[in-house]
Amino acid sequence: MCVFSQLYQKTLDDITPFVAPRWVAFAVVVLLYLLRVWYAQGFYIITYALGIYILNLLIAFLSPSIDPSLDLEMVTRCPPPPTQLTPPRTNT
Repeated sequence: MCVFSQLYQKTLDDITPFVAPRWVAFAVVVLLYLLRVWYAQGFYIITYALGIYILNLLIAFLSPSIDPSLDLEMVTRCPPPPTQLTPPRTNT
């Protein structure tokens, strides 16, 4: 098992510099899948779910992991006024 994982990692490392061929290969695989779905007249629900999954991955990739506006609010937020911290005194 270790040999296969090392071979897989070496293959990934070898093809990393070739950006354009990887995109072309991805487009060919997607086209072949869509042609198969069209020819078989099926797998529409699976294709729909796969599209939602890929869109979810894209949104997660593009979204920042920490919302900068929330961090800014934490820094600029003023402490509550002292009258809200302690109950008012009564003179008796």
